[in-house]
Amino acid sequence: MLVNMNSELALQNLNIIRECELIDGSYVLEGKRIFDSTPDDLDHVYTLEETEYMLYFTFTECFYLVDNYPGGRKQLIKKLYDVLDIVEEHYWDQKELRGVDENTDSSFSVSPMFEEMLDKFEERLECLYSRHVMGICNYYYELLCNRVYDIIYDCATEVFYKRRVFLRPCGTEDLLTSDTETDDSGDESNGVYGSVNESEESEESEESEESEESEESEEKTKAD
Repeated sequence: MLVNMNSELALQNLNIIRECELIDGSYVLEGKRIFDSTPDDLDHVYTLEETEYMLYFTFTECFYLVDNYPGGRKQLIKKLYDVLDIVEEHYWDQKELRGVDENTDSSFSVSPMFEEMLDKFEERLECLYSRHVMGICNYYYELLCNRVYDIIYDCATEVFYKRRVFLRPCGTEDLLTSDTETDDSGDESNGVYGSVNESEESEESEESEESEESEESEEKTKAD
């Protein structure tokens, strides 16, 4: 990653903040730069206002690097998140300490500009993370969704459109055919039942004629 002098200082500040975690007495400030403390500086404590310019310079330069230099972009975003967590924790610790003493000394009041600066850092980081990190995931997710859609569409086309020739008669012609077959079967059944009835009637008439003839022959025999 090719960077200018300011960007190099910002990266150095970023690494030192991650190491010292802004613990009182563990660092020294000189304008926009931060250094590891020496034994002579262990008793020096900086206020939030004194760290504000250094933090603003560090984050602004790192944001510029993320936007303009793809190499190491994800690692730098992760470092910025780590440093932002450290700064926020340091801010709330200082605010809690100042809340205890603010009744006795007005100089312990917390500057609202510092909290606004942290909010802007967080918003900017979320934007960069969505664009440069989540953007890749969203890209592959969209590809996967499109592929699944194509597969489902092809299956639906195969089932419902290409086979409609076989599906359509089920609702029209088959019903007509079934009704016709029903009528034919009804006619055939009626013909069968009619022939059966006619045969039964002929049998009954023959039996009655035979019985009459037998009665007449019996009467003749009696008369003789």
